[in-house]
Amino acid sequence: IRAALIEYWIAIFAWCSILGVGCWVLYWRKANKLIAEKLFFAISPAWTPNRSTLKKSTFGIYTLSIFLGIAVLGPFLVPLDPINQGDLETTRFLAPMQTAMAWEDISITVPTEAAYSSIEKALRDANNFLLARKVKYTRSEQETVEHKEQGTKFHVLFLFGTDALGRDVFSRVIYGTRISLGIGIIVATLSMILGMGIGFLSGIIGGMVDKFLMRIIDVFLSLPPLVLIISIFSVLGGSIEVLIIALALSGWMGVARLVRGEVLKLREQEFILAAKLLGVSYIGIIRNHLLPNILPTILTASVLQLVNSIMGEAALSFLGLGIQPPTASWGNMIGESTIYLSSAWWIGIFPGIALSFFAISAQLVAEGIQECQK
Repeated sequence: IRAALIEYWIAIFAWCSILGVGCWVLYWRKANKLIAEKLFFAISPAWTPNRSTLKKSTFGIYTLSIFLGIAVLGPFLVPLDPINQGDLETTRFLAPMQTAMAWEDISITVPTEAAYSSIEKALRDANNFLLARKVKYTRSEQETVEHKEQGTKFHVLFLFGTDALGRDVFSRVIYGTRISLGIGIIVATLSMILGMGIGFLSGIIGGMVDKFLMRIIDVFLSLPPLVLIISIFSVLGGSIEVLIIALALSGWMGVARLVRGEVLKLREQEFILAAKLLGVSYIGIIRNHLLPNILPTILTASVLQLVNSIMGEAALSFLGLGIQPPTASWGNMIGESTIYLSSAWWIGIFPGIALSFFAISAQLVAEGIQECQK
């Protein structure tokens, strides 16, 4: 099954999830509870609520949820293919809110019916109707184009304008959200797993193991992140997988040191010493005693690591080392816009706004989680 079909079913699942989450949120609102309030009480039952922090954190949670919904529902939200070029003579550098004429394009080669079963045919038809409709568009009123069209003629509104190749900036920002957020989540997950594992191991065992692991962390911290990433790219080549590996290897050290510091502070507590005397294993101590006590620290680090990963991907794409065109990401869209700032400001301003809103929202949530520790 094509990747677009997978996107279709993910989007269907997301719509159902949004309906359920909406009902859940309404229930919370009727109980006069903000989302952040129950979340923070689940993290730290002894926390004393601060209404200002709750409101800011709730705003951040709502905004992050919107970004996640946009990323998952991208196939249903974009009016045009993000790499579909328009007529360069008439549709390049259109300002926001301008329109163009469009026709359905069926010049794509379609396999024979015999190649599909009945279920596969139904899925293919749904995919073509909902996701894979290609259009040819131009700003002129001409009724013919270079290849055959079918269906009715319709107008396309370029909500965010078009870029130098006549591509819809709105569609590219939506798909850029999918790419940037997807890479950020994967990188943050890998960094947290690696950093937490090494931090727990170093803090709970101590001794020579602690010294050895700390020297490794010091070596990685002594290398400028950009130099480390460029070195990885020069050895492994450029691809999305290498980008994820490079960002993960350049971001786990701070998590490891943070977790190690919390473990060192807790391991001398009486309940940890009692667990050791009773013969509880290291894994049991981590699972039952350490993790619940440092959960707010881990959640804060996770949110900040997510922001750092997305900002890192954007910076590398801006420099031409990350996601390569024509695939859209916030970073390479901002990078492509630098030479058109005076003539087509909208190409970079909208992905820049999206990136800024995401970073600010994540910071608000992180501040709320830190409040639970006080």
